[in-house]
Amino acid sequence: MVSDSSSARTRIAKAAQKLRDEAARTLAREAPPQRPRPARPLRESPPPPFAVDLHESERAVLVEVTDQADQALLCMPPEEAMRQRLRLRLAAVAARTRQNKVILHRRRDARLGSAGTWDLYTGFVMVGEAREDAAIRLLETGAIIGGLRVVHVADREDEPARLALFVADLPAGVYPAHPAQELLEADADELRGLVRDAPELFSPELIWAEASGMLFR
Repeated sequence: MVSDSSSARTRIAKAAQKLRDEAARTLAREAPPQRPRPARPLRESPPPPFAVDLHESERAVLVEVTDQADQALLCMPPEEAMRQRLRLRLAAVAARTRQNKVILHRRRDARLGSAGTWDLYTGFVMVGEAREDAAIRLLETGAIIGGLRVVHVADREDEPARLALFVADLPAGVYPAHPAQELLEADADELRGLVRDAPELFSPELIWAEASGMLFR
């Protein structure tokens, strides 16, 4: 008898191949494919007093450690904050197709933990960065898609990280274009079944986002 986990792995492999085939057909029909709009300028949040004198390059590699009221206390490299299980801020953005499916990718950032699991575009909110702009940056760097509107739909506030969840609707013919990523496309029923049958294949942030009921229209 095939286990639920083995069955889920098979369904994921088939769904990933289907996504590759559909993306190839879509891009072949649209020559050239629709290009995303230029990214809008980012709106920085005022940095906390202890970070005012930091150079922009330093802010880009540090996160703010916060208290339970989400007030910044100090800044440090994200891997150190994660190692000490200190409270920091994360953003996750779901890239959603016109067919109301969410595109997932395999997590590669080992600093977040759960490397190799299927995930949304999830990452750290850096010093002086608004959560919305962190979500836009994650799409630009992780999916190579710029200029999309992101909508804040939910928050997770438990330890050790406060997570802000966003969704972004992809225009026709626009797909994540990172050359090193494995992608998976799933609708609400497919994702619910996969998470139920094989939760170990998915990041904790994605499992929470699916349970929130806010990923799909």
